[in-house]
Amino acid sequence: MSAVTDTLTYADRWSERWPNEFEELDADEARRRHGTGELYTVILGDAESPDAYLEVRLEAGFVGVYFLDDERRNYLTYLFGKHDGENQLFLEQAIWRTFDGSGNVRSGQAYHFKRDGTVFLREKDYEKREATRGEKQDDVSGNWEPVPEFGRYESIARRER
Repeated sequence: MSAVTDTLTYADRWSERWPNEFEELDADEARRRHGTGELYTVILGDAESPDAYLEVRLEAGFVGVYFLDDERRNYLTYLFGKHDGENQLFLEQAIWRTFDGSGNVRSGQAYHFKRDGTVFLREKDYEKREATRGEKQDDVSGNWEPVPEFGRYESIARRER
């Protein structure tokens, strides 16, 4: 198991804004929700200072992976989706953020991936109040990810893609 998934805590929901206010779920309840597709959250690492968290809602074909910095700010987000008839998740969005010394978002990049290889890019510089948009075709074959088995989040929780 990787360092980011060595310690798992299951919760109903978790938020970096209210990190100590969550309803912890025992593994049996989280496993039940995984099996039925209901929403549950997996906190990766120490629950007091997590490395990342996942929101898993398989009935809707959704897994969100949110990586946190030392200040518990979400600096990297991967959003995966699954259409009817697909047996794998597809990385549909990747969002990177940088922060200034006060904790405000300084800049961000958002990539939206389509299964046909179309990639939309939006970049924002909040300090300069500038934004750019772009579109290109790219190989997105690496965006496919197996639906994680319960308790096995190593692959989907990879930072490097």
